[in-house]
Amino acid sequence: MFDKKAQAQALVLEELGAAGSDVHTDIHGVDWAHYRYAVEIRPEGEAPFRVESETKVPVNTRPKRGDVVTVDYEHKSQKTEIRIEGDERYDPDVFRAKWKK
Repeated sequence: MFDKKAQAQALVLEELGAAGSDVHTDIHGVDWAHYRYAVEIRPEGEAPFRVESETKVPVNTRPKRGDVVTVDYEHKSQKTEIRIEGDERYDPDVFRAKWKK
């Protein structure tokens, strides 16, 4: 049975580096790569916990140590991914939408 995903805020404790050497450039010229992070998940009404997360991020605007980010995680496995989409600090689509105004 698949574990149900939840959202929570998380503190980026440390960037653990690139998770491979592949960098993909999208059609807008944004370079994306997979990075590993140590994060502290802070679920509402539950005790915080720490995990490692691998997430595809824009290379030049990726999360840094001390950033508070939104994550999707699975309760049982604690598999976690930082949510880049919609975050004005990291999401290139948000940058482009602001430039068009």
